[in-house]
Amino acid sequence: MNRSRRKTWAVRIDGSNTGLTLSEAHKEAKKLAGDVEKGADPVEERREERRKAGTAATRTLKAICEEHLTREGGMKRDAEGNTTFEGGKLRSADQRLAVFARLIYPKFGQRPIDEIKRSEIVALLDEIEDERGPQAAHQALAFLSKLFNWHASRSDDFRSPIVRGMGRVKPRERAGKRVLTDEEIRDVWAALDAGAEDIPGCFARLVRTLLLTAVRRTEGARMGWPEIEHIRRNDYEGEAWTVPGSRMKAKLDHAVPLTPQVLAIIGEKPKDAKARPFVFSTTGGKRPFSGYSKAKAALDREIAKLRKSVGRDPMPAWTLSRDVRRTAKTSMVRAGVRSDISERVLAHVIAGVEGVYDRYEYLDEKRDALTKLAALIERIINPPANNVASLDERRAKGVSQVPG
Repeated sequence: MNRSRRKTWAVRIDGSNTGLTLSEAHKEAKKLAGDVEKGADPVEERREERRKAGTAATRTLKAICEEHLTREGGMKRDAEGNTTFEGGKLRSADQRLAVFARLIYPKFGQRPIDEIKRSEIVALLDEIEDERGPQAAHQALAFLSKLFNWHASRSDDFRSPIVRGMGRVKPRERAGKRVLTDEEIRDVWAALDAGAEDIPGCFARLVRTLLLTAVRRTEGARMGWPEIEHIRRNDYEGEAWTVPGSRMKAKLDHAVPLTPQVLAIIGEKPKDAKARPFVFSTTGGKRPFSGYSKAKAALDREIAKLRKSVGRDPMPAWTLSRDVRRTAKTSMVRAGVRSDISERVLAHVIAGVEGVYDRYEYLDEKRDALTKLAALIERIINPPANNVASLDERRAKGVSQVPG
């Protein structure tokens, strides 16, 4: 008989395989016998330990965040770990995942969610604010707070460690006032044309589409070919893109008439659009574009290079979401669009009785507004010789800035 096999007792009494030697097995058996005499159940205790370990793995912050994004954000992962978001209630699910993966998982990802202390969250927010600024820290706090509240609504015992007063940006500062000037719009357009390696073509098309349609970044980035169709409705006939309510802040479908300028930017619908449905994509339409931070940073570098080459100061900080949308709103007012129509272009909720009972889509009026916006942007990008009027100059003559 093989002596090496006789020396090892491979199985414990609870069924686990540990490769005990015969001598070690005798000692454990003796200990177990003593525990049994005292009324203990060693086998059940070991099983309970394993159950607790398994439970702990499912209540880590990362595990709960993944469940939250799956249930509420429509997140799905393929065999390679790539994520897609479809049909969820959260409009910014992809953005939330990116923030958690970049800023929160490294610190808290493997920690049980009910063991994370308020002081630890404050320390993390301090670190994010020092490295990335108060806006980034405030966004991380907002996403953490929503995750904790969601988990608390499903748990008998969990209480969120986040309380009022932890925010890093005051409400007035969050409101924002930034509007791109004519010169800045030209700089953005020119930098997108530069063909920098880290600025994908789909990102350049997305930025221009955001300015010409006034939609939110998350709404525009997931534009799908099945959402675009030629419609005849009421007084309107033409191409329109219907953003489903699941991606809209107000949870209502939003029809966006597509001007010739936007149609030229997005290009022709591919023959296999069902298999490759996303308009703005670095994967041939299989998944929507999501690398905003990297592409925006590359765009800012290209703008800085352009301005430096002609002896101009760097462009002040600007955002791809609210600032571009606010610029579109302000530009429509400048182009002579009525404020109530530009509000509908932005899909803002109309207050009062009118917002409750007026269900007319205003498609023709919105097309007229977006046509005027596109014409103004065209004049800004290609100004007539010796006749360049900046947005600042127009304001000085009495054109007011309207926040979006």
